[in-house]
Amino acid sequence: MTLRWQQAVSRCSRQGTPFVLATVLATSGSTPRGNGAKMVITRQTTYDSIGGGQLEQLVITRAHELLAGTTSIQEVTHFPLAAAALQCCGGSMTVLLESFGLDSIPVTLFGAGHVAQRLAALLHDLSIPVTLIDHREAQLAGITADVEKLCLETPESAVEGLDANSFVLVMTHDHLLDYRLIKALLDRSPIAFVGMIGSSTKWQRFTERLRQDGVPVQRIRTVQCPIGLDTVPGKEPMAVAISVAAQLLQERQRRTRLPSPPASLSWRQIRSSLVQEASIDAAD
Repeated sequence: MTLRWQQAVSRCSRQGTPFVLATVLATSGSTPRGNGAKMVITRQTTYDSIGGGQLEQLVITRAHELLAGTTSIQEVTHFPLAAAALQCCGGSMTVLLESFGLDSIPVTLFGAGHVAQRLAALLHDLSIPVTLIDHREAQLAGITADVEKLCLETPESAVEGLDANSFVLVMTHDHLLDYRLIKALLDRSPIAFVGMIGSSTKWQRFTERLRQDGVPVQRIRTVQCPIGLDTVPGKEPMAVAISVAAQLLQERQRRTRLPSPPASLSWRQIRSSLVQEASIDAAD
């Protein structure tokens, strides 16, 4: 099913997929779409349209350049269709390009127990995209936070498709499933952060078994277990969730020390672009 731009924005935001929202701010002369037309561009695909043709390709190309960056920005670009897009319409369009999610880190939670439910809600409130995976449909049905929920009979089958930039937490009710998930995570290409809920004793036993199964020691050491900051007291589900959320925020800050974003658009820049449209209209 082809998504409209509104649905695409919702999906990309929920899944943590960086995207650019292109909006037609002003038009003059003959143009394929009018003011307010929108489309969404990701690194892999596009949703909806602002008119097609070479104009749309120019917008997509510029959007991909923005998506290659590391910070979310906005810019206004003027496109004279005849000169820039080689379209015979003869008009022009001013387009606002807004990039989102370039500094977001998606979090995948395996297991939908009490701690995971509270953690998912906390991360959602922090605007962090969350995917919750469990094989128990009833557990997922009880999740009220607007996060992506996947019911999979074999949760470990989702490991290979995870983004390398993901933060992944294993927190199921089943130690055997926990092990299968950790083994699958360590067998694939590295992921930004892998953690597991549990005691030091549990992790010691997992470590011994992973070594027996041929997992290199340096890969095993990348797993965080136990998870959560020990400076946050309490063993109640919410206390543990707060502790884990705090650790993820701390880890995200450590891994995303980004350069300062470019200066915001000034009103003079926006007005100048729109005045261009008005002067073209007057000349027509």
